[in-house]
Amino acid sequence: MGVRMAILLLFLIEAALTSADRRAVDLQREKATLLALKQGLTLPSAAALADWNESNSNVCGFTGVTCDWRREHVVGLSLAKMGIRGAIPPVIGELSHLRILDLSKNNISGQVPTSVGNLTRLESLFMNNNGISGSIPSIFSDLLPLRTRLRQLDFSNNHISGALPLDLGRFGHLQSLNVSGNNISGTVPPSIGNLTLLEHFYMHDNIISGEIPLAICNLTSLKDLEMSVNHLTGQILAELSNLVRLRTLGVSYNRISGAIPPSLGSLVQLQSLDVSGNYISGTVPPSIGNLTRLEYLNMQNNFISGEIPLAICNLTSLRVLEASVNNLTGQIPAELSNLRNIGAIDLGSNQLHGGIPPSLSELTDMFYLGLRQNNLSGNIPPAIFLNCTGLGLVDVGDNSLSGEIPRAISSTTKCQFVVINLDSNKLEGTLPRWIANCTNLMTLDVEDNLLNDELPTSIISGKKKLMYLLLSNNRFRSHDDNNLEPFFAALSNCTSLRDAGGMGEHVSSWPMSEPFLPSWLISELASLGLLRIVLSNNALKGEIPPSIGNFTNLGELDLSGNMLSGSIPSSIESLAELRVLSLQRNRLSGQIPVASLGRCTKLIRLDLSSNRFNGTLY
Repeated sequence: MGVRMAILLLFLIEAALTSADRRAVDLQREKATLLALKQGLTLPSAAALADWNESNSNVCGFTGVTCDWRREHVVGLSLAKMGIRGAIPPVIGELSHLRILDLSKNNISGQVPTSVGNLTRLESLFMNNNGISGSIPSIFSDLLPLRTRLRQLDFSNNHISGALPLDLGRFGHLQSLNVSGNNISGTVPPSIGNLTLLEHFYMHDNIISGEIPLAICNLTSLKDLEMSVNHLTGQILAELSNLVRLRTLGVSYNRISGAIPPSLGSLVQLQSLDVSGNYISGTVPPSIGNLTRLEYLNMQNNFISGEIPLAICNLTSLRVLEASVNNLTGQIPAELSNLRNIGAIDLGSNQLHGGIPPSLSELTDMFYLGLRQNNLSGNIPPAIFLNCTGLGLVDVGDNSLSGEIPRAISSTTKCQFVVINLDSNKLEGTLPRWIANCTNLMTLDVEDNLLNDELPTSIISGKKKLMYLLLSNNRFRSHDDNNLEPFFAALSNCTSLRDAGGMGEHVSSWPMSEPFLPSWLISELASLGLLRIVLSNNALKGEIPPSIGNFTNLGELDLSGNMLSGSIPSSIESLAELRVLSLQRNRLSGQIPVASLGRCTKLIRLDLSSNRFNGTLY
């Protein structure tokens, strides 16, 4: 009777409980689970999740916790960016009413606990940006009980390996799948074609190989398809034109060959197309002009040939046009001026000829213009510098441009230039004084031209952000024809300076037997943060100023091929980091300061030839 009475009593108590009482019991049970979870987590400090404690009865008010509208169960847990370390405790699988679990952007390591498979109501799982390991097939196997509910799954930027499971298609309710930034290998399984509700698929930055499966072209709900930076081969499928809702298509930096399919012109919703860094050949199809919503077009680093099609000029929404490092020929279309929203144009390293169209000056929102390493000739249109008031980076080096550097920019706006690369052309005259007003200037490269001017002391004065000042192989002169001191004083105030004079990578006008710096040494100087002062092959006169000894982080000093006179200052001994000293082909005289040079213990190249030194070496 005792047992029967006890059962009867429990039944009566249960019947007497109100719905509110039941909610409280359920919530207390889940509170205990949360506290156990906290106990198992490695938190950054005692202050983290401080409100998760026994005395706090407001479970639905716990940091990161969301309850359903009846406050019966915990349905959401968001602990992103909490600084959590270590493994995920298995107890998390007891929060069986969870619909959203977000543990992203922590330092979580180890494998995903199999108990996550108990969260059968889960719709969104975010574990991205951690250090989670394990194999992707095991993870999906554990998640199989969730397959009829799971809508969003993000394991991006972890250390997950293995191949995508062959039965990936069983997760037929997925709308977003992100496995990018891992070590996933193998091929994309054909069963992916069963994920007909999928809208976002990101698998970039892995080592996935094989061809793009035809089954992907069945995913007509897709809006974003990002497969860049893998080992994919084959061609871009013409059938991708079936994905009429597609907004983003990225297959960059794979091993894809063939031509860009003309059928892609039917993807009229497309906003971003990136096929860069492949082996794509053929011409740019004119049908690309149908993509009037396109904002980003990147075709760089391929083998695309032919002329730039005029159809590109129809893309009036375009903000970035990147087609550098290809085999494009013909002239730059003047009709590019139709791209009124463009912010960046890069057509460098092609075989374009003719002039820079003056009509580009109508692109008043343009920030970057890159036309380096083509066969362009004629003047730099002054209107580009006058009207493109936001222009911050211009790179037209390594062409055959002539005339003067434009003498004026807009007087109504502050100079926005950060990078000015005009090197390896046939530019004449002097440096325009407006450069002095470019307070954010980081790079000024005019080497290998025909400029005839004094060293730009006033231009560089106060340039705290200037990192690269490249002047070699011109006809720059010393101040008053014999004084280098003002220039070196101005250089010493450029506290960010890394390279003054020349990069040492361009072929000079001297014979090919001239000993240039090997690339490993240039890289070493850069990695050590050492300054390079290279003012070779100009028309500098006067003496090397003693203040050269103030540049204690100087790694290379090259003043060769000038008309310098006087002796080598003894202050050279202060250059403890000096690796390269090139003073050949000048008019230096006096004795070589052997003792001072001997204190430059890291010196590995010294050239004092073709001067007027006397005395003995001892």
